[in-house]
Amino acid sequence: MVIAVRVSAGLAQELGGPRFAVTLREGATVADLLAVLRAQHPAVARLAIVLPIVAGQYVGAEHPLTPDTEVALLLPAAGGAGSSPTPRRPHDR
Repeated sequence: MVIAVRVSAGLAQELGGPRFAVTLREGATVADLLAVLRAQHPAVARLAIVLPIVAGQYVGAEHPLTPDTEVALLLPAAGGAGSSPTPRRPHDR
């Protein structure tokens, strides 16, 4: 079966473009897709941390794929979840 893959800009250059197709066996899962991509692109270490999305929802590695499915692979966003200082009000001194 053919799976359409869409990747974030950060991966597109390393994988040859933002959209491409991968042929997998019937009954394949997201894990199978990622294994094929890792085998084809062993230097792309960031494939180990991608977040797979199918039909607008994050899915796990065991999510089954069906013919003509599109899988988006996004890199996690970095951001601070730590504490931030309390904003000062104009009258505070």
